[in-house]
Amino acid sequence: MNSSFVFPVTQTMGGQISGFSACRTTQSDEPAEDHSLLRLGGRAEAPAPHREGIHTDGKTNVLLVGRHTMLMSSIAAQLQQESRFRVVGMTDTGAEVVRMTSQRDAAVVVMDVDLAETESFRHAKAIKAILPKTHIVFLGALARDDYIDQALRVRASGFLLKDDLPRTIVGAIREVLAGGAHFPREVLSRIVVDPTGIRLAPIEGPGD
Repeated sequence: MNSSFVFPVTQTMGGQISGFSACRTTQSDEPAEDHSLLRLGGRAEAPAPHREGIHTDGKTNVLLVGRHTMLMSSIAAQLQQESRFRVVGMTDTGAEVVRMTSQRDAAVVVMDVDLAETESFRHAKAIKAILPKTHIVFLGALARDDYIDQALRVRASGFLLKDDLPRTIVGAIREVLAGGAHFPREVLSRIVVDPTGIRLAPIEGPGD
């Protein structure tokens, strides 16, 4: 069973969040910043996918980053079965990821969170700073709260488990390219969107 849920991203006026009951929103009198994947909503029309990393031959460039060679090779094989994707590189070190994303014009970066401590999130933040339309999809062994919170804060488009089938991971890539996002179903009710950004709220205890 797929452990994740895809929710659409919608653009709204005045920084308001509409239509997605599982996601909390908080109110503020301050004007909201524009957070590209933070407009969670119902089935309103999603923004068109960006064209960076999508070439005249119609292929979308994907970069794979992780130390588990067998996993990354399986994802690459699944991607290559679909004519729309081109795997432009595989690396097992985060030190290369920012340079490779830029030089190889990757529209999507699939990144293992277990590179080294918080290195993967630091590199994702660096990518989004210079290439804000690049989609980051994280893979983790567990859906840990701290990992998902950091993924949300660096504006990642998704978080999946390493034991998800390659076709599930590739399906999530298709969804984020269409303007959606893909996060574990069990955390959706704790995703909080406010004018400062997006984050994962802690689990509330009985007395909270």
